[in-house]
Amino acid sequence: MHKSNAMWSEYHTFLVAAQTLNFSRAAERLGQNTSSISRAVTRLEEHLGLRLFNRMPSMRLTDPGERLYSEIAPLFEGLQEVESAIKSDDGKIRGRIRVVGSPEVVHWFINPAIARMLEEQHEIHFEVEASTRVPNPIEEPVDVYFSHRRAEVINKSLVARPICSMPQGLFASPLLLAGRKPPRVPDDLLQWPCLGRQGEPEWELIDPQGHKHLMPVQAILLATPNDARMDLTLRGLGIAQFNLPSANEAVESGKKLVRILPGYTLQNMSLYAFLLSRRLIPQAVQIFLRYTTEEAKKYFPD
Repeated sequence: MHKSNAMWSEYHTFLVAAQTLNFSRAAERLGQNTSSISRAVTRLEEHLGLRLFNRMPSMRLTDPGERLYSEIAPLFEGLQEVESAIKSDDGKIRGRIRVVGSPEVVHWFINPAIARMLEEQHEIHFEVEASTRVPNPIEEPVDVYFSHRRAEVINKSLVARPICSMPQGLFASPLLLAGRKPPRVPDDLLQWPCLGRQGEPEWELIDPQGHKHLMPVQAILLATPNDARMDLTLRGLGIAQFNLPSANEAVESGKKLVRILPGYTLQNMSLYAFLLSRRLIPQAVQIFLRYTTEEAKKYFPD
């Protein structure tokens, strides 16, 4: 057998090591010991005559390693998809999907998408974390991360897929406004306590003429997730920004909110799904993303 045809095990080991960037974690995933992983990678490097990893000071792929990964990852994942498909002829999608998203995104979009897939009797196992943290899909078993915080996701191994654009508004409780005239122009906000989101230094308001007003957020408190900020707003502690369906849902449930500066439009917030760019997206994840986007469009049509 030609030597290149006998290297499939080494290529697969390299693939897992490149995904984890840690030989110990790769060994755990493959059910081997760390020295076996190291030897397999070394054999592949000797076979190719190229260094695939820089081991120090921390493990990372070299340029040839990056190129090799991007070329072979879709091949191996495609094989897994084919293997799964040919083992079953019942039309069901099988797999595991691990998702991280804020509580409101889980409530509005993710859970309904999951319900649709389960109602269609696909054999998918879901792991859902309702959180505002920014995970690291390179080191964590996360398939999809939903967030509007694109500026904070700086990992080049991730690709952002737009899900929807969410219109925003400023709101306050009548408790805060009691005995005072509400803000009439953006500069008036400087005289009021505000409740901001983490990573949100300013609010961009657009007046009826289309002029933009960047207002620094005089935040007495930064709070996430959405429910925490809503609770503090209803207690009369400050003016806060919410997407319009969220505020409307609060009002419909009997909670009192007043729209602040209703003649001004806030910059829409974009929601993204972050995925590993190196991986071929499994069919189960593709369907889940499609259903999630369809659920989001019910709240936020273009």
